[in-house]
Amino acid sequence: MNKAKKIIRHLGLYKLWFFLFERKYQLDWIDLKNTKIELEEYCHNVKASCIHDYTMNTNELKASIIVPAYNAESYIKCCLNSLISQETVYSYEIIVVNDGSTDCTLELLSHVKSDKLRIIDKHNGGISSARNAGVMNALGEYLIFCDADDCMDVGAVQHLIEKAEQTDADIVEGSFRYISENGRVGRVVKHKGIKRKIVNTFGVPWGKCIRKSLFQGICFPEGYWFEDSIIHQIILPRANKIEWIEDVVYYYRTNSNGATSSSAGNPKSIDSLWISISLLEDRRNLGLNDTMDYYLYMLNMLRLGFHRTELLPEKIRRDFYYEYAAFLNSNFETRKFGLRDLDFTNMQGLITNVSYSKYCEYFSRT
Repeated sequence: MNKAKKIIRHLGLYKLWFFLFERKYQLDWIDLKNTKIELEEYCHNVKASCIHDYTMNTNELKASIIVPAYNAESYIKCCLNSLISQETVYSYEIIVVNDGSTDCTLELLSHVKSDKLRIIDKHNGGISSARNAGVMNALGEYLIFCDADDCMDVGAVQHLIEKAEQTDADIVEGSFRYISENGRVGRVVKHKGIKRKIVNTFGVPWGKCIRKSLFQGICFPEGYWFEDSIIHQIILPRANKIEWIEDVVYYYRTNSNGATSSSAGNPKSIDSLWISISLLEDRRNLGLNDTMDYYLYMLNMLRLGFHRTELLPEKIRRDFYYEYAAFLNSNFETRKFGLRDLDFTNMQGLITNVSYSKYCEYFSRT
């Protein structure tokens, strides 16, 4: 047995190692009432719902490209050039929502000449508020989101909408390419071979076209970080059909000042838990079923939450883990997984058999 252990560890097969040798351990004693109080004091749960009643505009165009912009003077011209220059037979508009920028973003926008451009100027309310303003004013049958520091391929609208028209898909998603802050082109990210509705689809608004009707009665929840979570948890499950294309449609700029980088060590990292709790309630109010894909997504969020909270005080990280485990245990039944899904088996074990030390050990190595 000792020889087998050494071989498994030498090969770097830690998930297999954990499954075979590390699943029996001492469980933690947990005071859930106290952990929730401590988390609330550290990061207030705004308890914002994504369910919102509003009148959606009729479809006068094929697509609306929505660009939330806050202090985007460094990149907004490059972004808009890529959107105005789309080579497509489909009608589209560009809605830029200036979310209370304090730099020259609005001035730069005012100098852009295009009959496709609409500018909405509003007080600062955050990226959810800006996106919601775009959705509520959109005239397109399909929505395409683009962040102000990113840009789109010249054929993006054509490729996405053409596929949607050909297949009657509610969502079509393309590949994307990384670019650096100075514009250096990086690697392409494509989809996995197995096309699973939830697991395989990128959980972000950009890089895809989304039938506007999927947002009927839905908005991005305001006040939370990780507001993109509604794509996986609400929008994708409402779609009857999702298609993927190999074409690179989006250029994602890696930004050292972006939300992903700035989240490290920030108390708002706890929103990873709060928004999951809120959206589960919204899902059930909307009549969305707890599918296997959704359960796998929620298990994956345990790993993501570990990394999002990695620089927080250890007591808070421990509370986060305890609360997330309790949340899943009280809302989902355990599932049986095959040998090909050892990672999910191990993560489910960390939910049902709670040990903070094993939680840290597993995710720090996988």
